[in-house]
Order: sequence, then structure tokens, then C-alpha cells
Amino acid sequence: MQGLYKYSTTFVSDDLICVLLITDFIRSDVVAKLLKENVESRECFTWQSQLRYEWKEHDCVVHIADVNFTYMYEYLGNMPRLVITPLTERCCMLSF
Repeated sequence: MQGLYKYSTTFVSDDLICVLLITDFIRSDVVAKLLKENVESRECFTWQSQLRYEWKEHDCVVHIADVNFTYMYEYLGNMPRLVITPLTERCCMLSF
């Protein structure tokens, strides 16, 4: 991946960039789904079922369905190896 960047990178930043690219790709599918289902309201379940983040003062607040909590920098597991699928998203929703 070294040749893709203007500046030098490390192994850690390469992994981070890969995770960000994969997550961005998956989120583009979510946006397409929202557009396809003509979601126009914050109350729509399709929107509510998405994991959303918001900065309030100095805290990151996480929203999903009817649950809101402050992100506390919990260990998130082996993110570079996580494959995001509809099943893993449903499992994530159920864990809250």
C-alpha cells in the first residue's frame, strides 16, 4: 500500500486506512438503502436502526434504535478482521 499515499505510512496506519475504506464502502450501501426506501424522517425505522454518532460538548454519543449512550472508548475487538454484513449489523443492534 506504500505506493498509494503521498506520505510514508506504517503498518498500523495501513490497517487503519483499510478499515476506514471498508467501513466507508459499507456505509455507501447504507446510504443507497436509505435513498431506495425513500427515508425522509428521523423516526423511520430504517434510519433508527443505523448506528449513529454525535459529538455533544466533549463526548461522543452513540445512537441506535431507541438507545443513546456515551461512547467510553470500550475495547471493540479485532476491527481490522471484522466483516460487516447484514447479519453482523443485526447482532450489533441486538447487543444494545
